[in-house]
Amino acid sequence: MNGLRKYRCQLCRHVFSDQSATPLKWNKVRIDRVAAVSYLHELPVSIRMTAEEVEIGKNAANRLRSILRQTKGKLYVQGRPRQLSGVIEMDETRIAHRWFWGGIERKTNTPVIEFVPNRSEIMLSSKIWKYVSEGSTVITDEWAGYQLHPRFFRHLTVNHSQSFVHPRNRRIHTNRIEGFWRQIKRHINHRCNGVAFHNILDYIHDDLYRKSHLHSEKASFFPLSCLTIHLTPPSQGT
Repeated sequence: MNGLRKYRCQLCRHVFSDQSATPLKWNKVRIDRVAAVSYLHELPVSIRMTAEEVEIGKNAANRLRSILRQTKGKLYVQGRPRQLSGVIEMDETRIAHRWFWGGIERKTNTPVIEFVPNRSEIMLSSKIWKYVSEGSTVITDEWAGYQLHPRFFRHLTVNHSQSFVHPRNRRIHTNRIEGFWRQIKRHINHRCNGVAFHNILDYIHDDLYRKSHLHSEKASFFPLSCLTIHLTPPSQGT
């Protein structure tokens, strides 16, 4: 019906296809059209234009793009390092009237983003202990919520009310994470206007996955390259 080859288990008589153990297991759109939606998903193309170009319904196009966005976001989270190390810039910002905390490792340019209900010392400290390895150098602004124990972290600050770069050491700045926030907000405003709050992290992680696989077929033709990723069950505790 949709171009998929169907199989039947001789023991339980269960019918399945090549997509049964993948994020596309409930998909009824032909695989060539799924590939077209995946390609157009990388471009600034609306859902309506995607549906017209691929010749599928608007709801089907929206559902496929949602599957792509969520699964690529999960792959990005699974593939990033469990903890950042070395020199890490940190900052927090408001997106859709909510606070988000972020850190970026200078050596690898690897970012971590999480929603935080507030900017209290307890909340920011919990994120630091979760995502930053001991002995790392953490660079922040002079917000009072960043109180790092000198025994475990080296903490450097820059006073943004006076300068965005430390006057005596030009390596002390948070310009990288600040620029990262600008890119994220530009993406949210351009492609995600009116998106529900609980979907914002999916959009952000999807964007990060796309950037981490720039000029790679894993970004454009994701459905064709992910068919074996979810065949094994997740490990305990994930």
